[in-house]
Amino acid sequence: MKIYILKSIVCLHALLYLTSCASPFYHQIATFSSDDAKIENNKYVAENDIIRIDYDFWAEYGCFRFVITNKTEKDVKIDLLRSFFIINNIAEDYCDNKQCIYIPAKTSRVLGGNIISNSIFRDCGFARNPKSKEQAILQFHKDNSPIVLENKLLIIVDNKEIPISHIFYISELQNYSISDVVYYEHYGTDCSGIQVYDPKTIYLMMSPNKYYIEYQWNPAYSTDRL
Repeated sequence: MKIYILKSIVCLHALLYLTSCASPFYHQIATFSSDDAKIENNKYVAENDIIRIDYDFWAEYGCFRFVITNKTEKDVKIDLLRSFFIINNIAEDYCDNKQCIYIPAKTSRVLGGNIISNSIFRDCGFARNPKSKEQAILQFHKDNSPIVLENKLLIIVDNKEIPISHIFYISELQNYSISDVVYYEHYGTDCSGIQVYDPKTIYLMMSPNKYYIEYQWNPAYSTDRL
């Protein structure tokens, strides 16, 4: 019994040591603003009389994807050779070996999928390792935003060309301790009401006009917290 207790204490001390040495995780969450789109019933929407576009950037590193809905009774053509995803004035095309696509009347198509950012934003005084509930926020306007996106489309209806341009910019960046923005559910209920193991990750800040990047704070870098 004494040996068992001694082993348990040793294992507990080892676990605590490893836990204390592990670098904690954080989330940097980017929020986009736009004069061309608005949050509506938890969707990020821009529309005119012909089309409606639902944007959803939420993903790790951000994903510029959108759903185009044809609101009319006629086919809508999108000229992909003259349609672009533009990030900080660098244009990327939507071609995918097609010159154009059609959206039949009253139907929708999904486009995009471009990654928005592959690294977190750093700045002097912008704490990378905020404590729980601590505010670590940077705010921007369109002229000084670190990322400005544009969805530039050329749609054609009845041989009439109609240019579409929707612009988005990061208006806020915030670093969070991961415990403040993520929690885990391990059990759910099946159709018969029985509790079953059903692990899920819940993102408290999830929104179609946001994205996140998960990172670890490295105490080796003194500039991580200024």
